[in-house]
Parts: sequence; structure tokens; C-alpha cells
Amino acid sequence: MESKQKESLEKKFKIKVPFSEIEKKMEENFIELSKTLKLSGFRPGKIPISFVKNKYEKEVLSKVTEKVIQEEGNKNFEKKGYRLATQPKVTLLSKIEEKKDLEAEFTFEILPNIKLKDFSKLQLVSYKSKVENKDIDKVIENLFNDHKEYKDSNENKKAEKGDRLIISYKGFLEGKPFEGGSAEKQVIDLGKNNYFPEFEKNLIGRKKNDDLEFEMVFPENYNNDKLKGKKVKFSIIINNIMTGIKLSTEDDLAKKTGSKDSKELREKIKNELMRYSEELSFNILKKSIVEKLVSEYSFDLPKTLLNREIELMNAEFEKNNNKNLKKLSKEEINIEAKNKV
Repeated sequence: MESKQKESLEKKFKIKVPFSEIEKKMEENFIELSKTLKLSGFRPGKIPISFVKNKYEKEVLSKVTEKVIQEEGNKNFEKKGYRLATQPKVTLLSKIEEKKDLEAEFTFEILPNIKLKDFSKLQLVSYKSKVENKDIDKVIENLFNDHKEYKDSNENKKAEKGDRLIISYKGFLEGKPFEGGSAEKQVIDLGKNNYFPEFEKNLIGRKKNDDLEFEMVFPENYNNDKLKGKKVKFSIIINNIMTGIKLSTEDDLAKKTGSKDSKELREKIKNELMRYSEELSFNILKKSIVEKLVSEYSFDLPKTLLNREIELMNAEFEKNNNKNLKKLSKEEINIEAKNKV
């Protein structure tokens, strides 16, 4: 969004409050404290003001100063009609402990003034979907696969998709073990894509107690800079191969997943699919609204809000970097952050 506004969204102003006014408010606080404080050796409401001042002067001064700054700032915001984008930054220009007139500077950004256009010509599409039995059947099938009971297979069993393997492995980069590349008695369910396809491919067809070695190349977008695009060697021992046994009935599956019976399970799945569908429909609608508004409007954006969105997006990527998400370019991040603001 290119700026067409001459007036900057960045604002600042100073406030000045005579110390005599602060002293007056402090006196009011001291009197209130003397009435409410409960101290051993004094009757309630009979604590001398001099004692209160001596013991709580710094605390009261700090409290009064903070309140005065807030009140004076709010007066200016209301007088100017500012709509704040974020909380203002307040810089003290005087030292409160020196008992001088209070001076402070407010630095902040305001929201832009936007002249709304006619929305009656804005056309949007809202998607509605219907949950059918085949959709529920697909979820049921996935649940059956996720809740198999695994049992040891015979010695001659060859590993295939759907089997659970117990493996111990060591990974080597340029002949040396690399961090995070080794594990003992690790569980891997073939076909669930929890490991790299090339890693799983080398386990297919293997038997219990097989000892194997193979090389593979980490993807260029791998989250570990030391390993991305690098060729490594794995040494693996197949400790065990377990065969998954599917539950007999939907009622068994229902009880396994916390439902009373098949009917209740299917109703839960239907409701969840409907909820997901409605959320997806709303997100599509929201995206189309943003796209139309971006094409129709052009105005300045508060830098603080924009920078916050950029920080959140980068933090979200770092949090999920183990999912091999594609990292957006700086330009792509800026565009998405602007749209969000």
C-alpha cells in the first residue's frame, strides 16, 4: 500500500506538570494511607502522617507520577481526537526524585483516517458444503489405521507399509556422527510419512535383525543449516517388526476413541467436519474480502503494527521449522503482514 497521505502517523507531544500539583496529590494519598494502613503498635486510623510520609514517600511519589502522566496523556489524546495504533512510549524528561516539575514526552502512532467507499457494489462468494457418509467413512478408515493393535511378527516377515518397526540407527556426515542423527529402539510406522520418504524406502522389504547401511541427501529446505542439501550415511539395525491388527468393529473403535458406540462416533465426526468446513469457508471469504479491500484502498500503515506482524510471522515459522515449511521471502512477508494489518 503506497502512501497518499501527507500527514505522518507518527506523533509526539510533551506534558509538563508543576511539582506543586504532584505534592497536592501525594498529600491526598498520605491521608488515605494513614486511615487504611494496619501496622503493629498503632490503632487503626491513628497512624501519624509524618510516619506515613517517612516510610512510603518514594512509593507514593512513583504511584502519583505514573497516574498524573497517564491522566495528562489521555487529556491530549482526547483533545486531538487521536486513535492510537498501539500503547504510546513515554519518556521522562525530568527526575522525579529531585522534586522538580514533571516533564514527559509521548511518542506514538495513530490509526489512519480512511474514507469509506460504497460497499453495496462489493460482491463476495460464500461457500457452503455438505458432509456426506463417504466423508465420515474416510475419517473412520483413518481412525481404524491410527488405532491398530501391534503384535510381534514372525522372523521371516518383510517390512511393508502399515508395519511398525523398532529400529536403532546412527547417522554420519563426512564420516562423523552428527547431532540428532542417532537413536536407540526408535518407533517408526511405515507409510505415515513421519520420516523422509528416502529413509523409509530403504526399510521396506527388510527383516528383523537386518543390519543395513545407505546414503541419502537432506532436502535443500531442511531446517538444519548444517544438514540441508548434505549427503549423509545411516547405519541401521531392525530390532523388531510388528504387524498392525485392525479393530474388529466400529463399536470397538468408538470405545477406543472415547465414544459410547458407532452412532455417537459418527455424529461427533460429522459435527467436527462441519465445524472445519465452516472455518475453511470463513477463511476463504475473509481472504477474498482483504484482497478486494487492498485493491480498492491505499493508505499509510502504522509501522509498529506492521513490524509486530512481521515478528509474529517469523516467530511462527521458527516454531514450526521442523515441518519443513517453505520460508517466505522478505518481500512476501511484508505483503502478507500489510494485508493482515
